[in-house]
Amino acid sequence: MRRKEVYDIFLIGSAVKGKAFPADIDAVIAFREKKNPSIIQEVKQEQVHAEYVTLGELFTQSLWQTIIREGYSLREKKQVSAALGLSSYGLFTFELTSLKRKARFSQVLHGYKAVSPLEEAKGKQIKPGAVIVPIEKVEYFRAFLETWNVEYGLKYCFMG
Repeated sequence: MRRKEVYDIFLIGSAVKGKAFPADIDAVIAFREKKNPSIIQEVKQEQVHAEYVTLGELFTQSLWQTIIREGYSLREKKQVSAALGLSSYGLFTFELTSLKRKARFSQVLHGYKAVSPLEEAKGKQIKPGAVIVPIEKVEYFRAFLETWNVEYGLKYCFMG
């Protein structure tokens, strides 16, 4: 970090989760002791959507769950979950009962005559209707499901 007042900057949001064209950059700036107004103003000029916390506030914020789940530490140059010895994943569950082209969806999902979106997302099908993908591919796989108008649920999980 350039400035001693800043402990770390965590990137979060769609850019970290693999969205093809994220609209903005989301970050959490963690100050060591107190928030520095000049740094906050500097960040606002860069048009970064940021949350500002001190280290003392960090663990009391609900933001901490998001940082662990999807955060990328600029200080450590890696995912926060990886720094903790964990891998972060998105678990998609979906039902195809309302989908008219179920067989075609299944073919595309598994790569019939093309690259599989499942492979592209580095995901694994746990069972029919349940797929797990690394956090950095969540937005990619979400876009695939939405292209097919598949209703889905998404939960996040860790593996050590």
